[in-house]
Amino acid sequence: MNSGAYLTASGMLVQMRKLDILTNNFANISTPGYKKDSSFLSVFSRALNTDQPDHEMISKVTNQTPFVAGTLTDFSQGIFRETGNSFDLSIEGDGFFVINIPNGTAYTRNGALRVDKEGKLVTGSGYPVIGENGPIHLAEGDVKVGEDGTIKVNDQEMAKLKIVSISNKEILMKYANGLFISPQGENIKEEKSLASIKQGELEGSNVEVMQELGTMIETFRAFETYQKIFQSITSDVDSRLIDHIGNVT
Repeated sequence: MNSGAYLTASGMLVQMRKLDILTNNFANISTPGYKKDSSFLSVFSRALNTDQPDHEMISKVTNQTPFVAGTLTDFSQGIFRETGNSFDLSIEGDGFFVINIPNGTAYTRNGALRVDKEGKLVTGSGYPVIGENGPIHLAEGDVKVGEDGTIKVNDQEMAKLKIVSISNKEILMKYANGLFISPQGENIKEEKSLASIKQGELEGSNVEVMQELGTMIETFRAFETYQKIFQSITSDVDSRLIDHIGNVT
């Protein structure tokens, strides 16, 4: 493929990937505790002649193609809203609820919880919420949750939420339904959280609609620009190829 066409095609792929990330952010605007993602770029060197002297570096640089190397999650706090639901909890400050999932431990800021038919405190998806002494079982009655995570039912202490801070949040990987897990082989560094728990309110997503919309428009325009350049290059190549074939015949 023509090097210019290759570079512009790569540029289109970069913008498409960025649009996918932005679209997912928009889809989760109403998801409690959702943390938005952004893309970061890297450069893949296509320089084939690695034995060339240093003065050939310019030609190598021109053969470098940007690509989306991955995503960065913004863990900044979202805006809180009151719900009045006893099992809606928010974490004000740095911290995560600890959740038990089939293949290990997960973490979330989504405090839209409920009690299942067995009396266990679970997430909206049914995963058990972990307390300082393990899974939390609650009797029926008037539920009160203190700022320190202590849960009382009819003024009787039943459990205490396990809220942790994570010092290496950058390694967290999104799992599903607002949950985060550690990549295979990585260890999460848990620390005691100093955050406070608020009952009857939820943390909203930290997606800023107007900012994301502006970024999406810029990204789409960049994609269109790359597309036009690509079409121009390939059209020119096709024209020259036709002329060459005509001259040969």
